[in-house]
Amino acid sequence: MPAAVFLRDVDGRILLVNEHYEQIYSVKNNQTIGKKLAELFPPEMAEEYSKLDRQVHEVDGEIHSEHNLVVDGEKRYFNSVRFPIPNEEGSISGIGGIELDITERKAAEEDLRIAKVQAEEALSELKQAQARLVTTEKMASLGQLTAGIAHEIKNPLNFVNNFSETSVELLDELHEAVGPVQEHLDEDEREDVEDIFKTLKGDLQKIQHHGSRADGIVKSMLLHSRGDAAEQVTTSVNGLVKEAVQLAYHGERARDKAFQATLEEEFGNSTGEADLVPQEITRVLVNLLSNAFYAVTKRSLEEESGDYEPTVSVTTLGKEDSLEIKIRDNGIGIPSEVRDKLFEPFFTTKPTGEGTGLGLSMCFDIVVQKHGGDIVVDSAPGEFTEFALTLPRRAPMTVQISNSR
Repeated sequence: MPAAVFLRDVDGRILLVNEHYEQIYSVKNNQTIGKKLAELFPPEMAEEYSKLDRQVHEVDGEIHSEHNLVVDGEKRYFNSVRFPIPNEEGSISGIGGIELDITERKAAEEDLRIAKVQAEEALSELKQAQARLVTTEKMASLGQLTAGIAHEIKNPLNFVNNFSETSVELLDELHEAVGPVQEHLDEDEREDVEDIFKTLKGDLQKIQHHGSRADGIVKSMLLHSRGDAAEQVTTSVNGLVKEAVQLAYHGERARDKAFQATLEEEFGNSTGEADLVPQEITRVLVNLLSNAFYAVTKRSLEEESGDYEPTVSVTTLGKEDSLEIKIRDNGIGIPSEVRDKLFEPFFTTKPTGEGTGLGLSMCFDIVVQKHGGDIVVDSAPGEFTEFALTLPRRAPMTVQISNSR
């Protein structure tokens, strides 16, 4: 039969083996008969087989097991069945066994396992690619909408801002002109006139302020949606990142004299060069760093204990065909329920008046659509936020550097 067969007596001496047994264990029948396991096999193997034999005695029934052996330098697997051999009185007089070589089956199972893992990984990558494609298409459509809205709003907004500014000047002139007339009014009437002038001027100044803010949003929208003709050039990545860090840090210090944060920089030696549009990647890095500075400043104001140390770290890492830039802060963090919306135009986690909601959308547009890279965010509220940018070293042929949407 195509399996190894053996019979042993109650003392563990070999009574019979077949040809397959001899082939597997490299023994001859006449050299095996009458010998114990310890005389034929290494100590560990002999003890393992003796243990199985004892189990047959204990349960007085079949014992199924699986084991492996190194045969002629090759690891082989076997399914084993051991069973008791009763005598005429019904007690166990020996042990019989059959061992079937299942090495090929094991190899097939391992191949199936590897294929399954590879299929699951491929499916996961496909789902991620599909999600990125959907997001990219969504961003492109929103970009077109953004451009259209911005152009439509720009002209009437200019009229609002210009006329509010000239109205303040005309109101001052009117106030000066009616000065002599006010002398003929009683005290209550003069106070009413002054209140009206102050109210009108205050309203116009508010219109100016909010009009300027709206104008800034429109300019950001147009900047976000414009078609840049800049070409990618071979750029030193570490040098570019260092310049962006200094630009963002000193810009924050100029805006807020009290700003303090620890900057940690770790630039990989293998980062090297990549085909980039330097000014666009600088815009991305400055935007992300500004957000990081905002997050640590916000947490500093919220922390009651004096143990908190605002920290922003910047890391670069070079790979064979790509490079990675990470910006991490230990600020207020981002709630998980809004993380999927971060790159949508006009979505912001900042209070009204502190953000336009276009910065991260612009970052996505530059990194993903114009450079063929990827941008991923990881965060824990109250602990940290990390943005990881992955950029190809060479400009992908399918990515359009000039976006004319």
